[in-house]
Amino acid sequence: MANPRERQVGYHCNPTISNGKLNTSIATLTALDFLGFGLPPDAPSFGRLLSDAKANLHAPWIGVFAFTTLAIMLILLIFVGEAVRDALDPRRSFSSRE
Repeated sequence: MANPRERQVGYHCNPTISNGKLNTSIATLTALDFLGFGLPPDAPSFGRLLSDAKANLHAPWIGVFAFTTLAIMLILLIFVGEAVRDALDPRRSFSSRE
């Protein structure tokens, strides 16, 4: 049985940790795909798109759009995770928000 203090820390930190794990896993998968160690070659991914952009330096819009899309997706996942955490946090009520 878990210690009450460990359970309390896990309860309050879990939404933040899970949001960070999702962003980290997406960034790690992108980096591995860019290096060629990720998904199979026929699977579409951001890393493969960035690798193709590096191979085609005469078409810089491929890399710009791939990087911009990846950055926007990770930022939006952070915002969604924070909104879900704020909505499901029982310690904060709507009247106590500043």
